[in-house]
Amino acid sequence: MVVHKEIDLLNSFGISPFTYLVVPRMVGVIVSLFTLTLYFNLAAVLGGAVFANIFYDIDIGLFIHRLFRELTFIDLFVPVIKAVLFALSLA
Repeated sequence: MVVHKEIDLLNSFGISPFTYLVVPRMVGVIVSLFTLTLYFNLAAVLGGAVFANIFYDIDIGLFIHRLFRELTFIDLFVPVIKAVLFALSLA
């Protein structure tokens, strides 16, 4: 964009290149990585529940009940923060 003078054109129109080019990319990466983290964590929990049901004959309802009993806020908060920080480093 520098070679074709597109950045200079944005500046001449009074548009900040940072807010026009960088911010939407950062927001998109953060939202998508956050969503993917939640999706894959849910898939891992459900996969573990199915595995425990098939191989160890543990009821899925009991598995989910004990999972929520053992989970703490920090167990849910750390992966989300890691996803956001990793998304910032990627963008």
